[in-house]
Amino acid sequence: MKGKYFIEPLFHAVIEGRKTMMREVVKPPKKAYGGIVVVKNHTGDIIDVCWADEHERFSDENGNNNVIKPCYKVGETVYLKEPYFEDYPFTDHATATYKYNMKREFLEKKPLIKWKTPITMPSKYARYFIEITSVCVEKLQDISELDAIAEGVDFLFTEEECKTTVGLIGTKPSDHGYRNYLWHGLVGNGITRKQSNNWDYQYSSYASAKDSYSSLMEKINGSGTWDANPFVWTYEFKIENKYNKK
Repeated sequence: MKGKYFIEPLFHAVIEGRKTMMREVVKPPKKAYGGIVVVKNHTGDIIDVCWADEHERFSDENGNNNVIKPCYKVGETVYLKEPYFEDYPFTDHATATYKYNMKREFLEKKPLIKWKTPITMPSKYARYFIEITSVCVEKLQDISELDAIAEGVDFLFTEEECKTTVGLIGTKPSDHGYRNYLWHGLVGNGITRKQSNNWDYQYSSYASAKDSYSSLMEKINGSGTWDANPFVWTYEFKIENKYNKK
């Protein structure tokens, strides 16, 4: 079974049902040159994406077919990866402690816990699963405002903060715009790095979800990604029940 890692804000958005779409940059074959060609059938549905040179469609310099397949298929179940610590790794019923369950206060007091990287997390420790419901290809900047919201971008301030924080009380999250994921709201270095209590460090937002999503893609894929406007696989999915499919 394939797995998928989301950064912490997006992980919570998925399990809360706020994130139902994800986009991944289409990667070319190693020896290909030229550009992407989208192949459609007679009804207009996208079949494949190919990396083609200017002279011979769908071929690299060696004449090999360079059809690019999406990582996930419609109907496929994917488990969510997350930072974890193995409690009993050598038993029939392996269990784990999950970093995303821990409160910030605990993490600050226990900075030396050696959390395992989520990238190599096996499916036996998975708590959450998603089912892929559709796959298509589009240019990154073609994302709509509604799709950007479905990507799980957050408002700058939560409902709880708008109810309890001096200066925010009486307002709504939408009054302050969407989060800028490139903002330097974290201060400090290494294990002491944490959210600043200084208001000037925290206030940075976008008026639209699409602009917020552009900063998110830059955070995940690196500077220049949004302006490059690459082709992306666009997946829609739904969260499945919380249980382990061994």
